[in-house]
Amino acid sequence: MSLQLTKLTDKTQEPAMVVPFGVLDSKGREIGARVAFRVATYTLTEERSGYCIAPGTYFEWLPSATRSGAHYGALQSWRQCATSEERHVAVTEYLKRARKQAHKKLISR
Repeated sequence: MSLQLTKLTDKTQEPAMVVPFGVLDSKGREIGARVAFRVATYTLTEERSGYCIAPGTYFEWLPSATRSGAHYGALQSWRQCATSEERHVAVTEYLKRARKQAHKKLISR
C-alpha cells in the first residue's frame, strides 16, 4: 500500500486564546500557553510532497508556550480533531497538563 499525501486546500483561522497560569519563571516572566485554532480541509494530491493526513475537514489547534504572553520555545505541530467538541476536550486536557507542569516548576525551586 502506497502512502497517499494530501494538501491543505482551505483553512479558516479562528481567534486564539492566551492563558496565563499565574506562575513566574526564574526571570520573573509569567508562564502560560497560547492556543491557535483553525478549521482546515485537506484533499488528495499527486504531488511528491504534502501531509500524511487523511482527506477531510478537521478542527485543528496549535499549542505553544508563552512567557508574559509572548511566544516561548519551539512551535508545535497543528493537531487535528474530527469535531469542535473533540478539540475542546483535547485543548482542555492540554491546558490542565501544562498548568500542572508550570506549578511543578514553581514548587521544585
